[in-house]
Order: sequence, then C-alpha cells, then structure tokens
Amino acid sequence: MNRKFFKTFIRDCRGALAPMMAILIPVVVSAVGISVDMSRAYLVHDRLAQSLDSAGLAAAASSGNEAAIEERFHDFFNANYPESALGDPYNVDIQQFENEYVVSADADVDTTFVRLIGYNTLTVRAEARIRRDVRGLEVALVLDNTGSLWSTSGGRTNIRAVKDAAIDFVNILYDRADDEDYIYTSIVPYAATVNPGAEAVAITNNPYVATWIGTAYAPYSTTNNTAWKGCVIERAYPNDIEDTSVAAGGYWTPFRWLDTAASPTSTTPMADNNWRNNNGSLNLSMPSGPLDAVGSSRNSNNWRHPNLGCPTPIVPLTNNRTNLLTELGNLTAWNRGGTLGNVGMAWGVRVLSPEEPFTQGAEWSDDSFRKVMVMMTDGNNEIYCEGSQWHNGCNDQRSDMTAFRRVSDNVLGTTSRATALTRANTRMSETCAYAKSLGITVYTITFSTSLNSTTRDLYRNCATDANKYYNAPTQADLLNAFQQISRELSNLRIEQ
Repeated sequence: MNRKFFKTFIRDCRGALAPMMAILIPVVVSAVGISVDMSRAYLVHDRLAQSLDSAGLAAAASSGNEAAIEERFHDFFNANYPESALGDPYNVDIQQFENEYVVSADADVDTTFVRLIGYNTLTVRAEARIRRDVRGLEVALVLDNTGSLWSTSGGRTNIRAVKDAAIDFVNILYDRADDEDYIYTSIVPYAATVNPGAEAVAITNNPYVATWIGTAYAPYSTTNNTAWKGCVIERAYPNDIEDTSVAAGGYWTPFRWLDTAASPTSTTPMADNNWRNNNGSLNLSMPSGPLDAVGSSRNSNNWRHPNLGCPTPIVPLTNNRTNLLTELGNLTAWNRGGTLGNVGMAWGVRVLSPEEPFTQGAEWSDDSFRKVMVMMTDGNNEIYCEGSQWHNGCNDQRSDMTAFRRVSDNVLGTTSRATALTRANTRMSETCAYAKSLGITVYTITFSTSLNSTTRDLYRNCATDANKYYNAPTQADLLNAFQQISRELSNLRIEQ
C-alpha cells in the first residue's frame, strides 16, 4: 500500500466518523463529569472521617459530664470542619457505651455533572469507634515533698496543689479504666532522701546495732519519734542509680541524723539538730504522734529530731484506688535536707521493678504492661544548710544530712556543696537515661517560677520526648499537666 491509498481511505471515512463522535463525546464528557463529582464526594468523606476522629479523641479525653463531653466533641468537629469547607455535614453525633464512644456524621455534596441525570447532591457517611484502654499499666508518681511546698498562692499551699493534682490524676486514670485490676500506681515522695517504708528493714545493714550517744538505736517505727522512720543513705555509685539487688549492689544504710556529729574543722558538736541534752535526756522539739500527721508544725526548720528531713514513706505499686487516695491525702511537705531529684528518680525505677526491694512490678520483658514514671519537682536540686544553727556558721563544705550524708563526708567525691549539686544533676541525667533504657516512659513536670534554666533543661531532657515535659509555673498549670498526662495514659485509639 502506498501513501495515496491512505489518503483516499481517510477521505472516504470522514462521513462515517462524524456520527460516531457525536455519540461518543457526550458519553465521555458525562463519565468525566461523574468522576469529578465522585472525587469531590471522596474528599468530603475523608474530611468528615478525620474531623470525627479528632473530635472523638478530644471528647474521650475529657473528664467532664456527658453534656461537657458532647460540647467538646462538637467544638472540635466544627474546628476541624469549618462552614467554608466543601460539603454540608449534619447528623453529627456522639454516643457512649461504657468504655466506648461511637461517633458518626453525614454530609451532602452538591453535584455539577450528575445533576444532569437527576442527582442534585451525593450523600456520604463516616463513623468511628473509639475505645479507652488502660489495661496493663504501672505508674510511679515521683513527687517532690520538700519544705518549699509550704509556700502559698492565692491562700492555698503548693503542697495542697500537688496533692489535689495527684488525686485528680488517679481518679481520671481509674475512672477511664476498662478494668481497675490492671492499673497499678506507686507514690514515691522525695526530698533530700527517700523513705522505702517497711521494706527498708530488709535492705539495710544491721539497722538496730548502732547506737546514738551510748543508747541502743530504737528499731523501725512509724510512730516513735526517737526511732528510725525508714529513710536510707544511698549506696555507692553506680548502685545509687541502678536497680541492683542487695547481693549485687550492697546494703543501704539507715538515715540517722545524729545530734553530736563533729564539724568538719573540730570536734565541737554541731547545733543544727541538737535533740538530746547533755545528760542524754531527750530534747525533741517536735510534737508527739504519728510521724506523718497532716499539717504538723514539726516540719518547721526549727524542730530537732533524728528523722529530720525524712519524707513520707513510699507506697508500693497497688491497684487499690481508695488506699492511693488516702495516702495522697496524707502527703505533707518536709523541711530540711534539701532536694535531690536523682534520688527520687532512682526509687521511681525501683518501685516499677520486679526485683527487690519492691517486687510488685511486672517483668521488664512483659509486653502486656506499660511502665510509666511521672516525675515532679518544685525546685532546683539543692542541699540545705542551716547557717544560724552552726557554731562556726554555714559555709560551702557544711550541709544538712541527705541521702549522701553531709557534703563534708565526701560521699559524692567532693567537699564543695556547689560541686556536689553539679554531680547530683549529672547522676539524675544518668538515672533518666537508665530508666528509659529499661523501657520506662518518663514524664516530667517542673512546678515553680523560681527554677533556673539548668533545672528546666534537666527535666526536659529527662522526659522520653519533648511532648512529655510540662513546665507548670502556677497551681492551675500543675493541675492541667497531671490531667493531660493521665488522659494520655488512657491510651485512646481508634478501632475503625
């Protein structure tokens, strides 16, 4: 065939192609038009589904009543699906069934091409189910209990704000639980030392052998002011930050604030905790009664006794909400000693551990439990020094008794208080890294306007990620931080 043949063929077929194109063009245009309308409907469905997901999660995270939850749902939906967006949503609804929310909505999409065949709108529907799940959760609430929390704001003490925020945290967590039997919480109060409570007896070396001024040391007691309350001196590094057993890391030492400790420069007794008279009789400047009585004025800097600065005992992991709320209600602030967050953090790890001294935690390899620590402070790491109570005044080498004894004892490898605090910060960073290496999710909260940038950075870096660090300058901010963390721990997830 030659070129002339093709030209003749095309010329002869032109009359036949014209009616074919007349039939096909409307079909092709309609198909394109329908696909455009359907694409718009798909876009509206995706926007509708995403808006429902966001609104449903926000509503499920609310701790208010049914009306408040519904209002929050609609507020979030409207924010994510503004009136200017394509589509006209209606039947926007949320329903609660025990621990599950069902959210749904319809939307109409105006058509352009499909309108030609009688369909002015296309209707789309989206639905999602949101379940609240907190099964298999272990939480350590590591709470600063230092004397600075006696300060007030608006007529309310900061220690009261800490207690209220922690109580709210527990209530939200347990209210939203599928089964409270799978939620365990521990309370770890800390100051310049930590009190393991009754467990301290088994992990200390000969707690009843030592003597104070020739008098046999009284055994562990929660009510006898002259006895050992349970606070401990930390073990040597690195066992002061690691979860090692007594067999591997050695014993702890009972915290005993002697009233006749020699000064760093002479044998003259220090007067910062003089709780016995020269004849050996007791001169305890503190009221009698339980050592953790709420609101007791014995927490003043002026009181003198062998447990000065020793905070409230640890509450091991428990799923007994009533007991947790009672213990949180009994928290109080303890003057003297200072603040050592590294010590609090280390015991936060230990209460989550399945190993001694606390064995309530699930195995580290048990994926059915998630381990979480919430660490709160209202101050910089500090070692207190009561200058007016010393014969020779307060200087950088002298300090109160802490979990590392006095600074002058060189336990932290220095007799400089400033250097000791720097090393305490370093050990806290190491403890944070150690906790995270074990799989613990770490949240941190700084509660104060007086914290320096070093402390804020320390706690920010300690958190598992930047979103798990909260700076709470006010009591209201503190409450909000605990609420947000508790809701996040509810582990909301969209099922479909």
